Amino acid sequence: RNHSTDELFSAKTEFNETNEVTAGFVVHQILSKIYNLSFPNPFYLFTFSIVILIITISLLSRLYFGIPIFGDNVQEMIVCITLIVGFFWGLPVFIFGFVCIHDFSRRYLTLKKLGELVKFPGIPMNNLLYFTDEQELPKNDNTHNKKDIFIDMNIPENVFSWMNSRKVMRNFGYGFYQRIQGYTSTLLCYAIFCVIILNIIGWMQMRHHLSTLIMLMFAILSLSIICIISIIKASQLQHTSSEHRNMILNDMFLKERNLMEKISDNHQKMRMIKAKTLLKEVDESIHFEELIHNPTKILGYTASPNVISSALGIILTGLVLAMEGFAGSGISYDSNGWFNF
Repeated sequence: RNHSTDELFSAKTEFNETNEVTAGFVVHQILSKIYNLSFPNPFYLFTFSIVILIITISLLSRLYFGIPIFGDNVQEMIVCITLIVGFFWGLPVFIFGFVCIHDFSRRYLTLKKLGELVKFPGIPMNNLLYFTDEQELPKNDNTHNKKDIFIDMNIPENVFSWMNSRKVMRNFGYGFYQRIQGYTSTLLCYAIFCVIILNIIGWMQMRHHLSTLIMLMFAILSLSIICIISIIKASQLQHTSSEHRNMILNDMFLKERNLMEKISDNHQKMRMIKAKTLLKEVDESIHFEELIHNPTKILGYTASPNVISSALGIILTGLVLAMEGFAGSGISYDSNGWFNF
């Protein structure tokens, strides 16, 4: 309650008790702690490596056939240089794919931490409180690690505040939340588009160089990896809705069992009945809002392992069809790596 934070989200007010904190404080601390996690440096390295690898293999494959890396004439030089510049210009595209992965992970962690708060005995205070660079834990004080923060769902006010907190976290940065869903779908569509181009080249026997196929294959592989990881993180986020529903249903079951027993304290009994009624409303709200009306979506479908299977199935099927097209068409390359030159 004495933790230093923004005055709009203070833990202590004149309306709460000494063993209570405000819902705004809890939400602010969780969001501050999770959303201040830095963007992983390996993501930058992996992104740069993908672009370098695609360009290098494409150029080295031309060198392997004994032809100039940048082409024999002005037209080929312009195409090759434009291709290289285009891939470097597309670095932010790959990086934003990893931004989608990072943001899905952060959203999953915020809801996971909020769910842990209602599971006895709660979470250690140190795992909830956000400390700025100027703030440090006392070196010889383990109070933050010994004491847990727990939200008692037997209290109707706590149920109401927890549900409101959950809605805030679910819709935090809603515009960006929609953007990462759409961007993941766009990257996945582009990977499928590359597979289609590969099939068109094979089945229509279009003139091409072997380096073009290598470039397309690596583009498909890298985009597929980014998309699959992003979909996995999105499905984890979506799965928290089912986990919270299951937790609420178990809590309602325990409350029903306790109500069947003789409770001498009528005040306690009425509070438990009210809490159970609110929990039922919370369960229905999560079911409608997050599982039916507005779930996390990829390509218009609810993010789940089924979407991963469908995406992989489409890409792998397209690659198999492309292989059949190249094998059935009898495509062969000359000494310079060209087909139908």
